[in-house]
Amino acid sequence: MRLYGDYLNAAWIGMQFQLIQTQYDKDSLLGEHQVLFNEVDGDGQIDDIAIWQLPNIEICTQSKVNIIRAPIRPKLKVKVRDLSGRVLVSEVSIYDYRRQKISYKQQPVGAGSPNSWTLLPQLPGYGWYLADLVVSETQAIGGKTIKEPVARTLCSFLWLPDDRPYKVADAKLFGVSAVNLPENQLPLLPELVTKAGLYGVTLSPWRHDTTLKNITTQQNQLDKILQPLLSSSCEVTFAMAPLPDAMLSDLQQANLMAHTLFDQDENIWSAYFKPVILRHSQRVKRWVLGSANHPSAMFQKNLDSQMERTRKQFNALAPNPTLLLPWTALEPRHPYIKSDIGYVLKIPKGIRPQYMGEFLNEWKQSPQVEHVMLLDVETADVLSQQDRVTDLALRMLYGWEVTQSGMMIDKPWTISDRRKINLLPDPNLGVFAAMANRLSGRRVIKQLNLGRGLQCRILDGPAGGMLAMWNESAPDNRTQLTLYMGENPTWHDLWGNHQPMSVVDNKQQFTITREPSFIEDIDLELALLRASFHLNEPFIESRQLPHNRVVKLHNPWNQTVSGYLTFKEPAKWRITPKRIFFSMAANADYEIPVQLSFPISETAGDKNLVAQLQFSTQKNYDVQFQTPIQVGLKDIEFHSHLTIEPNPKTGEIDTIVTQRIANRGDKTISLYSFANMTGFPRQERLISRLHPGESILRNFRFRNSVELLKTQKIRTGLRETSGPAVLNHNLSAWDLVTP
Repeated sequence: MRLYGDYLNAAWIGMQFQLIQTQYDKDSLLGEHQVLFNEVDGDGQIDDIAIWQLPNIEICTQSKVNIIRAPIRPKLKVKVRDLSGRVLVSEVSIYDYRRQKISYKQQPVGAGSPNSWTLLPQLPGYGWYLADLVVSETQAIGGKTIKEPVARTLCSFLWLPDDRPYKVADAKLFGVSAVNLPENQLPLLPELVTKAGLYGVTLSPWRHDTTLKNITTQQNQLDKILQPLLSSSCEVTFAMAPLPDAMLSDLQQANLMAHTLFDQDENIWSAYFKPVILRHSQRVKRWVLGSANHPSAMFQKNLDSQMERTRKQFNALAPNPTLLLPWTALEPRHPYIKSDIGYVLKIPKGIRPQYMGEFLNEWKQSPQVEHVMLLDVETADVLSQQDRVTDLALRMLYGWEVTQSGMMIDKPWTISDRRKINLLPDPNLGVFAAMANRLSGRRVIKQLNLGRGLQCRILDGPAGGMLAMWNESAPDNRTQLTLYMGENPTWHDLWGNHQPMSVVDNKQQFTITREPSFIEDIDLELALLRASFHLNEPFIESRQLPHNRVVKLHNPWNQTVSGYLTFKEPAKWRITPKRIFFSMAANADYEIPVQLSFPISETAGDKNLVAQLQFSTQKNYDVQFQTPIQVGLKDIEFHSHLTIEPNPKTGEIDTIVTQRIANRGDKTISLYSFANMTGFPRQERLISRLHPGESILRNFRFRNSVELLKTQKIRTGLRETSGPAVLNHNLSAWDLVTP
């Protein structure tokens, strides 16, 4: 047990021990302290009692909420107070959100050294940091100095850039949920919201312990919280959770849902409700009818008629209230509730970012209703901090792309473990605030192809054009690109740090990782033209025939664009015409018919059609565009892989090619399967009459070939017995599958 206290004049610690009976009458008012006379005989022994006097240690920043905005730099205040006379040393280590140590400081304690001091850590940039203070006792044993840790404490803090959202109306859509916030944390909420740069907050007008005796006092406290929030243009929402225990007891409804409150005895609920609504409804217009963390109204029968009664009762008491019903994204919207009732949608942590559109699409359908997303985030004991902030940022991006509705996260902070309550911000608070700043005043208008597995969104609005980029499934965690994005674009990370970009041949170089990054001050029209470049049918059958396609472009400028387009890749393909002059009218679509042919040795799979565009608008451009294409056979599923194994007859190491062929069409087909390696005879086998839905395996063995595999590839594939279809794969040592 730990005894806290800052009592300078304390001289003694009193301890009292009780021997508790193992059984007692649970219905007795004395509880476990009752005495059962048939069990009074016995004895007890207590030994090995030790009392440790630990140093009083503390580490914090200059802010009670531990959020510092530039140009102010974070200062760490360290305090180590020890009365035992031991030789102590303190160590302060600072880590970033990737758990990389970026600062370390060791300081002796006592024996003439100060008991408190200030650190000015040299931080690499804006972000979330964790300060770890460990105090150890030093002893000289056998000529060596041994450090034995005796106390430890942690402090997290955010250092954020001094930027604000371009459009406050959008910024009010992003907020924190502080429902059922403990009384000791509530006074710090305005400073936290303001320092984080957020403009939305959801509060509880009551607490569990609210009674008719203390409700006036609690409303006075709430007034002190509301005043600085509202004066800073913050949008405040009241959540009717928790309902006061005393009111529920008087109503004899332990599990009452907030939206059914007005069906109960008015004499009881009005005594708790009217002091809140009469006092605050002129300033607070939005009300959540319950807890968004525990939505359950969707399972209630006759919910539409219930909500109609609730709406009428609210309108009779408050001027123009906005009512929001707790809901979950796993359930469809209610078909009969009127559109003037909104929703708070809980987005479970199990919904991956790229699938959010499937759950949110119906919420933008007519009739549109107001909806706010409560993003449920994973805890740090399940995901690393880096994965947590990446997941949150992607969920915000995907959600904003589908529906530009409100978003909030629940209490993204913890508290210090001392009696002096300080709020310790979570990394998600910093990323949420930074993302809110990036998205405010912008909308997703287009997707831009940057390569397989890479995602890019073009955003535009009053705040200006911007690219949001991340690596979703590309095998390389760090993909470097070289593109011309404008005369002077700026690249930012998740926290708002400006990242340097090198320039090669008037093109910017930047790296895309799993974490989203952003490029602002872009040439927006060029980005839109680049995004419009695509084939009408990107899938190309692997048949030795000319393939007719149409290359499509859109001119985003308000003037005619003319120039030349020259196809560069895929290499060895014949593209007709190879070079073409084009002239596009202002804000018009343009189509270029082309004919594509590829050599018989072309492998199946994903490729890029690359073109060089030289054109003029207000200035001259010479840029490369690309669009994905895929070569394959629609009705045939083909997979191949390599294994190695000892030859049972010779003991040599052989290479085995395994093919899996499946007929996904509606006609019976006949094929030749083959595998070829330099230095070995070509191997080919007939697959006769493969029926629809059937699959088959074919194996090819190359004896004693493992050394050759280090420098050679194996070509394997299929060809029609009577037709132009040929499907090729190349396999190398990198494709080996371990048995």
